[in-house]
Amino acid sequence: MINQRDRLSLRQKPDFFQTSQKFFTAPLTFFYQNESGGVAIIVPKKHYRLSTTRHALKRQVANILQPFLGRIKNSSVAMVATDKLAQFSRAEIDKAVKKFLTQLGL
Repeated sequence: MINQRDRLSLRQKPDFFQTSQKFFTAPLTFFYQNESGGVAIIVPKKHYRLSTTRHALKRQVANILQPFLGRIKNSSVAMVATDKLAQFSRAEIDKAVKKFLTQLGL
């Protein structure tokens, strides 16, 4: 999981999604700002009803993201899972995260 100090608190930034830049990939949609804040992983209940499924997907994305946390440190990033995230392999999700990081220039 992501450490508390590395997490983005969306409750403290209610307009985060309206003011963020967006980047779309098949498994994840990224919302980001160039200000220090942290990382949030969001798996909507609308797409995955069972909490065990949502938590498993969050853990999977968090494990993939762990090596890149140092590079994202100066940005606020929220990753929202699409309805097809469970169909993607770990390698494909890793590729999407790397594609996003190259888009940011990290």
